[in-house]
Amino acid sequence: MYLADTDPKYKVSYPYFHKIFSCHFNLGFGTPATDTCSYCERTKNKIKFATNVDVKRGYQRDLTIHKFRGKQFYLLMKDNPENTLNLCFDLQQVHNLPKLPIQEAYYSLQLAFYAFCIVNVTTNVPTFYTWNETQSGRGSNEIGSAVFHFLKTAPIEGNIKKIRVFCDGCGGQNKNSHVLHMFMYWLYHHSPQSVDGIQLIFPVRGHSYLPADRIFGRIEKELRRHERIIFPEDYVKFYSKVGSVREAGKDWDVYNLKSLLNTFKKFQGISDKKRICIIKNKTSNNKKEIVAENCLLVRRWERIKLNNFVNGSVVYY
Repeated sequence: MYLADTDPKYKVSYPYFHKIFSCHFNLGFGTPATDTCSYCERTKNKIKFATNVDVKRGYQRDLTIHKFRGKQFYLLMKDNPENTLNLCFDLQQVHNLPKLPIQEAYYSLQLAFYAFCIVNVTTNVPTFYTWNETQSGRGSNEIGSAVFHFLKTAPIEGNIKKIRVFCDGCGGQNKNSHVLHMFMYWLYHHSPQSVDGIQLIFPVRGHSYLPADRIFGRIEKELRRHERIIFPEDYVKFYSKVGSVREAGKDWDVYNLKSLLNTFKKFQGISDKKRICIIKNKTSNNKKEIVAENCLLVRRWERIKLNNFVNGSVVYY
């Protein structure tokens, strides 16, 4: 068709056309955005349709501040202070079993397979915790138990003084009293002597792309190559290609973290906090002491300039 409709002096051979198309093609095909920030989209629409100049400037200012706050989370995550262990965790979307290219299977009741990923931000090495719905759900008990097992078994170097944990602010899984109690329990009973505190850092809603999400992208790419996945062991095999896998009931167990409410008090008003600091105090005889009052809650970021968390003191953001 090209040769039939082209002037003879502009005709090219197929190898030449293939070389230009493969090596010097200057057009791109972008993928549509599917996980954008609702606040950003809503504010952009307000700016677009605002008729008053002052109101429009106010929306633009709010959007700029919102984006700046979102960037601070990534700047904190890129920062690698000395004597600090940086971790990130997230729960992947549910996988169904069996996975079959059959329409009836899609509409049938299937078994849910869960995968929870913990990443060392510095080394980018992932550890997966897997289970299915017949073993347990996907709430704070499961998330906290997986993190607790990781902290107990991970080799923490003797020079580590502080652990920073980055995760999204899902209230039913990550950001609740039960997970905080787990961190307090580990810090008191199982933490190395050198570790004196834990920081939980949460992103601005809508700007929470974590290193674990990149790991999940690699997993999804691998799973798309396989139309049929029948057993949970098949999923475990694919995850083991990317990182180490811990299977529930075999390598780790789910604990009833809600029973820690008998030891620690329930925290109120943590849903809007962007950083939570748990510090280890020491008594006069050098014994570790952690009580509910020692769990200091830090307000959301309020200033443009961020300060450092130094010597166990709390800086408000």
